[in-house]
Amino acid sequence: MSKKNNSKLISDGMLGALIIVIAALIVFAIVMSLFLIVAKPFSGGTGIVGSKQEATTTKYPFRQNFSFSTPTFAENSVVIETHTIKSERAVVLNVTDNKIVASRQAETVMYPASMTKVMTLITVYENLTSEAALNEILTISKEVQERMEAEESSGYGFKAGEKLTVKELMYAMILRSDNIACVTLAEYIAGSEANFVKLMNEKAKSLGLSQSTTLFQNCTGLHHIYHYTTCKDIATIMSYAMKNTFCAEILTSLKCVPGSHFRPGEGSVFYNALLVHDLGEGQISPDNATIKAGKSGFTDYDTSGQCLVSYAKADNGDEYIVVTSNAPAKPDRHNDHVFLYETYIE
Repeated sequence: MSKKNNSKLISDGMLGALIIVIAALIVFAIVMSLFLIVAKPFSGGTGIVGSKQEATTTKYPFRQNFSFSTPTFAENSVVIETHTIKSERAVVLNVTDNKIVASRQAETVMYPASMTKVMTLITVYENLTSEAALNEILTISKEVQERMEAEESSGYGFKAGEKLTVKELMYAMILRSDNIACVTLAEYIAGSEANFVKLMNEKAKSLGLSQSTTLFQNCTGLHHIYHYTTCKDIATIMSYAMKNTFCAEILTSLKCVPGSHFRPGEGSVFYNALLVHDLGEGQISPDNATIKAGKSGFTDYDTSGQCLVSYAKADNGDEYIVVTSNAPAKPDRHNDHVFLYETYIE
């Protein structure tokens, strides 16, 4: 073969390779264009598929549909004197004005114990995909039962194999502070408690709470060194929950009667441990308001101590939330709330 012919073959080979490269680039460009067209609506644009908000609303019908802003300190907000209450930290929020009127160490990090479950309630409800999901029957797993019993943290005493609806488990979680119900719901919503906790922290961020002051590690409130919040942030979470009609219904309920699928023939009732037992259905109550809802919590005194978030309707028509933490004993936390309502409701 001559040099001339050899050179021609090399040139033809290079030309073929060039054609292949150009064709591949064209195909890549077409694929990327189609991807961007499809993806555009989910990055805030508009198109046939719809916007991100429309897609979210369709999938999660119970997410926020009301205006909400993080509470701020009133200009005349006062510091609660140390000797007046037994709790180490406290906040008094006028929900009607969205202003904190009194506080002590309101933004100091503390352990929330079972006050955590108010955020868990919000997160469960807002991640349900339909109204029908509330009536879906779940089965208590052996793994969850054994794990929570090992922690000595089951509030009602559910057993593996027992069946309750999603809604009944939500009531049990709040009224009885039941951790088995809590974890069962978390796994139902997100596949695992770890994935559910990510949703909790995302919700906290959406409420304007910083991870430097509020960070969740579990859905129950069991003690963890990096599971923390502040009285101000718990007041914010409770305020949000009480604006949600469904969450408020559960938080204010005195009892829940589960259906016949749960322990048939036993007549089981979930009573509100705080409102019915601790406060005696109003027997322990301020003179100028009525405590309508709340969630208590307790771990060891050197962690959360006795803590409580409560919501009250004042005689003057205003709504208030009080949060306290690290009281030495259960009667102390109740007396502190009565004192704070009576002292700081205007």
